[in-house]
Amino acid sequence: MRRTDCVGGLTKCLAVTPLLLLCGCWARMEYVQLEYLGAGGPSTLSISTDKHVPVAVRVSDERGPDKRLISKTGPYGSEAAPIYASNDVPQLIQRAFDTELTKRGFVTAPDGAMVSVELVRFRGESRPNWSYGHTVKADMILSVAVRRPDGMVVFSHTYTGNGSDDAGPQGVEVVKVAFEQALTAAITAAVNDKAFVESLLAASRTESN
Repeated sequence: MRRTDCVGGLTKCLAVTPLLLLCGCWARMEYVQLEYLGAGGPSTLSISTDKHVPVAVRVSDERGPDKRLISKTGPYGSEAAPIYASNDVPQLIQRAFDTELTKRGFVTAPDGAMVSVELVRFRGESRPNWSYGHTVKADMILSVAVRRPDGMVVFSHTYTGNGSDDAGPQGVEVVKVAFEQALTAAITAAVNDKAFVESLLAASRTESN
């Protein structure tokens, strides 16, 4: 964001605070496109590719009506305009789970174990740092349950992910970095959890019996 964007605001406009924008820019709502960065996983969590282990992932958004990621900070620390994700976050989470489970040898199909993912929280905050800028911190909470085809829950756990980045000349880019880190960390924690993977196999074996 350019310094000229803030002309006409407060007399002391700090160009080093592009997110918290102590000038007129803090009143403008903005959007950021989020991406899943991909998770590495231990090979021990992969299953044999000659097995047909079907899984289906369903994601629900439990955040309530307020979908903002973070709010800008206006003059004197007041809460200002929100920043939202421009893409559908639950769909992004579902595609990420599908990708990671496929990489681990599972098959995406409706006739197997059901992975129910609830997006409980995806929110952030911004705080001043020692360099006269601001640090954006983001966190995600996912509630994950594995159900057999008959609906019985065989596994449930809550996974969290955190991210942070320091505000610099790219403006809302720091929001993108922090929230993509949190998103990726939460999903990585789930798909790299041995108990989660084993519960999918257990649910599938129950169906085959």
